[in-house]
Amino acid sequence: MANYLLEIRTEEIPARFMKGALNELLEKTKKQLDKDGIPWDVIKMMGTPRRLTMIITGLALATEPVHVEIKGPNVKAAYNETGEPTKALLGFCRDQGISSEELSTKIIKDIEYIYIEKTIPGVETKTLLPSIIEKVLKSMRFPKMMHWGNEETAFVRPVRSIISTFDNQPLTIEFAGIKSSNTTVGHRFLSKGNIEITNDGLYESTLEKEYVICDIEKRRELILKGISEEEKKVGGKFVPSDNLLEEVLFLVEYPTVFTGSFNKEYLKLPKEVVMITMAKHQKYFPLENNNGDLLPNFIGVRCGDDYALDTVIKGNEKVLIARLEDAKFFFEEDQKTPLNSLIEKLNRVVFQEKLGTIGNKVQRITELSEYIGNQLNFKEIAEIKETAILCKCDLETQMVYEFPELQGKMGRYYSEIEGAKPLVSIGIEEHYKPIFAGDSVAKTTTGIAVAIADKIDTIIGMIGIGLMPTGSQDPYALRRHTLGIVRTLIENKLHLSLRDLVSKVKILYGSTITELLVEDVLDFFKLRLKVILEKELSYDLVDSLLKGDIDDIYSVYLKALDLKNFSQSESFEDLVEVLKRAKNILKKQKVVSVIFSENLFKDDSEKALGRKVASIERDFTEALKKQDYREAMTIFVTLKKEMAEFFENVMVMADEEAVKNNRLGLLGTILKMGDQLFDVESVVI
Repeated sequence: MANYLLEIRTEEIPARFMKGALNELLEKTKKQLDKDGIPWDVIKMMGTPRRLTMIITGLALATEPVHVEIKGPNVKAAYNETGEPTKALLGFCRDQGISSEELSTKIIKDIEYIYIEKTIPGVETKTLLPSIIEKVLKSMRFPKMMHWGNEETAFVRPVRSIISTFDNQPLTIEFAGIKSSNTTVGHRFLSKGNIEITNDGLYESTLEKEYVICDIEKRRELILKGISEEEKKVGGKFVPSDNLLEEVLFLVEYPTVFTGSFNKEYLKLPKEVVMITMAKHQKYFPLENNNGDLLPNFIGVRCGDDYALDTVIKGNEKVLIARLEDAKFFFEEDQKTPLNSLIEKLNRVVFQEKLGTIGNKVQRITELSEYIGNQLNFKEIAEIKETAILCKCDLETQMVYEFPELQGKMGRYYSEIEGAKPLVSIGIEEHYKPIFAGDSVAKTTTGIAVAIADKIDTIIGMIGIGLMPTGSQDPYALRRHTLGIVRTLIENKLHLSLRDLVSKVKILYGSTITELLVEDVLDFFKLRLKVILEKELSYDLVDSLLKGDIDDIYSVYLKALDLKNFSQSESFEDLVEVLKRAKNILKKQKVVSVIFSENLFKDDSEKALGRKVASIERDFTEALKKQDYREAMTIFVTLKKEMAEFFENVMVMADEEAVKNNRLGLLGTILKMGDQLFDVESVVI
């Protein structure tokens, strides 16, 4: 077994690209090794802002020999009448590098063919590896590629050196005009000169002595340990952020954690403003006390050792104070202009070229929000309208221009300062929810109505001008908006007609949108609803529900919960079997009737089934009206016994036409009831 070390040293790679780059290098290398038949044991990926490193252990020294059988011409074509080899056979032998004496034969489908058996020897791994690695590197793609110098090869950043060693010996590869060696460099400022790697197993420890910690998890542990120590010094706790930690992790090669401070006067700014000023521009971690209040301190991570750390801290404090001063200026200046006076400016901000301005969108949202509020029987219609009118105004504030992530939050703060009702201020912030996977949905009546209105307006507008998402492309986040509406309705237990809502939006857009079918939008919603339902039900039960109407999203969800319980009962499987049998019979009929007459029943079994259907139909319908699906399913399953006896004793396709049609009508009635619960054909038993 052998080991292989690869290090691609570059100029600084953006932190947001690192995780994807390492994963792509890993997956493509694994795929290529497997394709070329090279066994391996473990691949370890490491990386810093200036290097992508891969160490493969347990590599086979060579590929395995391959035994193959090669089929030649049939025997009749291989030999002439005198038994001499023909040109076809001689050509086959020449191509395979063998003599005619080494041949064997096999009979396939009564025809005898010439066959040979060959062993293709294995190839040394170190012979194959250079081309594999070069191919993988050339195939790598990044969100932004770079060309440099006269080099035609594109990569994320200019390549400065490459280490490629096989069992501690240089294995030459060439990429981006750079020939590999076994030398690299350490920290940009703390290390001196080139470093020679003579032992793959000492790669990490050698670089660590030169102030480069390649192991990602080790850097993470050092950062978190340092943060914990700094927390104790100031008596606070850092505000965790996985995204910020991940970014900082790939901004440093040798982390040293420190704590700085600033004037507590800046804490009068909104908490989110102070936090985002630290995190976005300076990559600092905010600190808070046990009550969740911010402290006038921050935690930073330096790329280097603790030399002159006091000077570094003072420099970072000066930069942060300047940033906070800017934020303070924005906050104070924004308050000089009332939110409602910014509405006119929204008419100059383009929402989408074909769909008009944000001002146009706000007008639609206002009317839609009022409509939704009335449909959901919300009492706070005036507050909902005010929320809708003001919901986008903070887009024209200086604070949101500087920090777009604060849209909605600043609208809430500014409206509170202006004396707006709490429902209005909270609704302005909530109408963007959920912003990301796992985020909470709007909970207030104002937030719910405006959130749904805002999202459905975007969905219908974009689909209506032909911008339906395809594949993985979804530049307007229509899938996220759709899932947001679905979650908002379900988590707030709200019944709303999706079909009527889409029709309402379509009317508001008028002739602006031309490529919209209401049912296409409902199908789009089905796919998002499916994501949620599959967390509760098996795939077949989800499909059986989605074959039906999803006009009322929350009702479908309630039905799913009851179907989940119902499907676990002993009666469910037996009922599905008889329903499937009925469905198969009716599928062959051009027209399915749902009318039957007791006067045409001949057999006791069909009379019993007819009476049973008649006896439960009213209660079943009432249960559906009350959306008590558990009760409806409980009632429906009582048909199981009579249906089983019906199929055992009754010939549905009777000779007498009237009797046959009556029996089909009985089955049609039962299936119509069942279809209101689930599609039996989709259920797998």
